Amino acid sequence: MNKSKSNKIKPRRTAFKITLIYFLVSIVWIISSDQLLSLMVTNTNLSTIFASVKGTVFIILTSILIYFLVFRNLDSIKESEERFFKAFSTNPIAIILTEEDGRIIDANKSYLELTGFEKDEIIGASSTQLGITSEKVRSILIEEFKEKGEIKDLEAEINIKSGETRTVLITTESMPIEGKKRNINYLYDITERKKAVNKLESSLNEKEALLREVHHRVKNNLQIISSLLNLQSNYVEDDFKDILLVTQSRIRSMALIHSKMYNSNDLTHIHIKNYIDNFVSDLFYLYGVDKTIITLNTDIEDLEMGIDTAIPLGLIINELMINILKHAFPNNQRGNILIILKTIDDKFILKISDNGVGLPENIISDYSENLGLQLVNNLVAQIEGSLEISAINGTEFQIKFKELIYKKRM
Repeated sequence: MNKSKSNKIKPRRTAFKITLIYFLVSIVWIISSDQLLSLMVTNTNLSTIFASVKGTVFIILTSILIYFLVFRNLDSIKESEERFFKAFSTNPIAIILTEEDGRIIDANKSYLELTGFEKDEIIGASSTQLGITSEKVRSILIEEFKEKGEIKDLEAEINIKSGETRTVLITTESMPIEGKKRNINYLYDITERKKAVNKLESSLNEKEALLREVHHRVKNNLQIISSLLNLQSNYVEDDFKDILLVTQSRIRSMALIHSKMYNSNDLTHIHIKNYIDNFVSDLFYLYGVDKTIITLNTDIEDLEMGIDTAIPLGLIINELMINILKHAFPNNQRGNILIILKTIDDKFILKISDNGVGLPENIISDYSENLGLQLVNNLVAQIEGSLEISAINGTEFQIKFKELIYKKRM
């Protein structure tokens, strides 16, 4: 327990103060009294009598002075000890005073209430002898104290008289009390708080498991829809087959997001590089692209992105890649596709380019003629981004956007 500066007793300073006062008073008394006697008394016998009286008076005065100073400091010490023991007795935190070997000297009311023991049952015994702390806990406490010279908020289990186990934070420090070195031990009961934390963690784990299951089921349902579209495409004409294929790829892009979320430790973010690589590879497979004819290169930062941004971004990449695969390289023309995703300052920059035949000017200037580009434009607006299209040496789509801040849903 720390003492305030105003009440802290400083023995060396106090002793020096008393000695200095005594020394100064003695010098002044001796010099002044000798000078006075030499002036007033010439008779030798009378001078001897006065010298004796002077010595007696000096002893009486210094004795009174010493008594006053010692009384004052002892009274201050007593007041500090009374304040200490009052704080010790009424403290809501369980406290025990122990010898250096662990034997209990005193315990406050809170400690007795915590452990269920009476004071006469614990005085002179150690916590280990009483069964309050186990040998294992005792060893940990001793090791901690030896290493650091104190124990600070060490969590431990104790056994109380009723047989119940309680969780406490133990703080121990050494301090002189009544002239002897003692250990003062604070035990803060955190049992109920620990139970509340465990209950909260259990609840969070249950919610995480439920959310993971939701992602899993959404992914499965989307995959079923994708499979149904694939089956349906076998029974429709080519024009409708292409529509079903595009729709299927859109569904697969969303299904892959939920698959990544289900298998991730973080249920709110995904590694976007891994997602884009897998997703584009699926697109090449879905459209039967020969990778020896069309080469794909990527430069994607390995960063995490929230699901609110990742889903529209995946759909944007889906539409642009479909547009390239369907129109950029007619008649098995060889070509290259480049996907870049970088962060600059607080923005993402997505570039998807090809060296194919390029987009007609009327489509670049008017998205309404192309459903895919209409959807891209709407999705770019959804992620609060901007879209630029260049048709020099092929086509380049550049999208600048920020990650959406998750908005709590009611």
